[in-house]
Amino acid sequence: MKRKARIRNIGAWVLLAASVAMCWAQVADGNLAGVVLDPSGAAIANVAVSVESISTGYKVTGITDRLGGYQFGNLPVGIYRVTALATGFQGTSLAAVPVELSRTTNAPLTLAIGRETDTVTVTETPSLVDVASAQIANLYTDRMSSDLAISSTLTGSYLNLSLLGGGVASSGGVGAGSGPSVGGQRPRNNNYTIEGVDNNRKDVTGSLVQLPNDAVQEFSVLQNQFSAEFGHSSGGQFNAVIKGGTNEVHGRLYEYFQNRYLNAQDAATKLLGFSERLRYDQNVIGGNIGGPIRRDKLFYFGSFDYNPTGRTSPAGQPRYAPTAAGYATLESNPALSQTNLSTLKQYLGTAPAQDGTYAVAVNGAAIPAGIVPIISSSYSNAIRALGSLQYSMSDRDQWRGRYIQNRVQGIDTAAQLPAFWTQRPVTMYLASISEFHTFSPVLMNEVRVAYNRFNDRRPAPGFNFSGLDSFPTIGLRDLNLQLGPWDSAP
Repeated sequence: MKRKARIRNIGAWVLLAASVAMCWAQVADGNLAGVVLDPSGAAIANVAVSVESISTGYKVTGITDRLGGYQFGNLPVGIYRVTALATGFQGTSLAAVPVELSRTTNAPLTLAIGRETDTVTVTETPSLVDVASAQIANLYTDRMSSDLAISSTLTGSYLNLSLLGGGVASSGGVGAGSGPSVGGQRPRNNNYTIEGVDNNRKDVTGSLVQLPNDAVQEFSVLQNQFSAEFGHSSGGQFNAVIKGGTNEVHGRLYEYFQNRYLNAQDAATKLLGFSERLRYDQNVIGGNIGGPIRRDKLFYFGSFDYNPTGRTSPAGQPRYAPTAAGYATLESNPALSQTNLSTLKQYLGTAPAQDGTYAVAVNGAAIPAGIVPIISSSYSNAIRALGSLQYSMSDRDQWRGRYIQNRVQGIDTAAQLPAFWTQRPVTMYLASISEFHTFSPVLMNEVRVAYNRFNDRRPAPGFNFSGLDSFPTIGLRDLNLQLGPWDSAP
């Protein structure tokens, strides 16, 4: 008896996991609903309603219920044609109905009395709003992520579009975390997803993999009243949908360009004694392509870009070092280790002149010191690649596959002196495969398997210090610096 009960319990859990009634999945798609009326405003039951994607030819059909209502879920983001046919009425078609991410579009239709063979096509429709939820949502299209200057900054990229919406602000002094502040909450309260797949960094928060702006189909930010399918965080829900292929081959080549000659002289560097503009050269060169493998059925999309960045910057705060006279005074002091003194001189260098009357007292002797002009040169080379496949097996089954990879090869600049900087390779991956099955207009199921990975290697450099196994990190308060590698590595 116990064994039979256990089997029944397992079967119940399998059925519960396999189907969710009346669940509108919105993390990767949009939904479409409406009501079909006759000229008097009465609802018409048993009307055949079809929805067809303009770009891919994907088509689903359904029948209105006894109240004249119809609904379609799990529709890929895009523009659709909605058609209604009923006996004794002229067919009616809405030519361009947008299905948007994380929204349920309401598209009502009115059928005129006449022959079924006559069709009325409505090319201009009124504004279609989401009447199915009370959530506050800001939606941003691919045109905005590609063309608006606020999204061209690589730090944040298309996510910066969220700052255009109400209730969203830069992090400021709100608290810990990476990203904007939504509704006055800390940035670490945000949740980042790509088509419903978790894309959160677990160390400093913020998003994990970065998408090229030109590969984003739509991007949405939900602020409150979002459903349980989003979850994870109480702040903003940041979700992006990747572009897909269509029945026509389409592609794009692009370049974002910025360097020192486009910028004015920075006032902060002037105060540190620099008269020329310091190097800041950045390019993003890339492209994408998408199209059909099998028309109306199987589509591909791929994107790749390369981002080399070179920069030269001064130390954030003045760093002090003994002058030549100061080192001579130190060398004449028999109580000091000459080995340690030579190490200090090797990595810190010599100040060209004393800063006013600034001096450091060592064993009662005044050591003249001044600002040492530390110029640090660094670089990073980043690669972003992604690919997507979409297969419409039938009007009831869809398959989607996504793979995203980010690679960054640069320099770890955590140590205060450039002599102790080391290489820092970072890799990020996200892959997913989803299958959507529609049992009926009110019963749908999605199976999603996803994997992401973040790997940040910050090795401890092999610098030698006489008499020790490794180079220590030494704080020199009088000189306002730390001598040695970053103390948290590896």
